Amino acid sequence: MKGAIHYADPAAIGFEKDEMPQLWKRLRTLIQEDHAADRALGGKDIGVAKTLSGMINLITGIAEMRNKVGSGHGTPTAPKGIQESHVLLVIDSAHTISRFVTSRLNELFA
Repeated sequence: MKGAIHYADPAAIGFEKDEMPQLWKRLRTLIQEDHAADRALGGKDIGVAKTLSGMINLITGIAEMRNKVGSGHGTPTAPKGIQESHVLLVIDSAHTISRFVTSRLNELFA
């Protein structure tokens, strides 16, 4: 996410230690609105804007899963009760967010 912020705003500074939710909020302001678009796509209260605002919950959940049950903090085994469906939910959510951000950056800055 930090790389996407730098790509969208090369002069951006002061976010290097931010957590994922704060990074998403900053990135969202850089990629969200296209005032020339139809209101269903670019309006503040409908359509894509609502979807983007709801993505903060996905990002927070992904970060919590990574921090609490991921192997990045030295957890050698999967926690009791985690199922394949949980793993797929997190992976697919991260993939969807990544695809959207990459596509949107290409639309705006390519």
